[in-house]
Amino acid sequence: MQSSPAGVLPVRGSKNIWNVFTALRSDSAAYQAEIINYCEGNDIQFAIGADLDQALVGAIKSIAENDWKHYQNGALADTIHAMEKSNQAFRLIVIRRPYQGTLFSEEI
Repeated sequence: MQSSPAGVLPVRGSKNIWNVFTALRSDSAAYQAEIINYCEGNDIQFAIGADLDQALVGAIKSIAENDWKHYQNGALADTIHAMEKSNQAFRLIVIRRPYQGTLFSEEI
């Protein structure tokens, strides 16, 4: 088992909680290659939100329109994605909601 990722070490005197995790769900603060690599290297299932950057926008734009499936009040699709420092590619699941209007701005 790898040691826990930097920045998420337990406080002094506490148990290393990473030794008992079987799953991780987090917001975009955990969207870091080191955390994803740790999860993949230790068979920890993960669901991590991510902020839209150019790489993610490109991956999402590459999803064919007929690959989007109805999901709740929007659409769901997936693709394969990798970060510059991730050890391997991972599944990127995207949810498109109607209230988002356009998913991409001209700034990206």
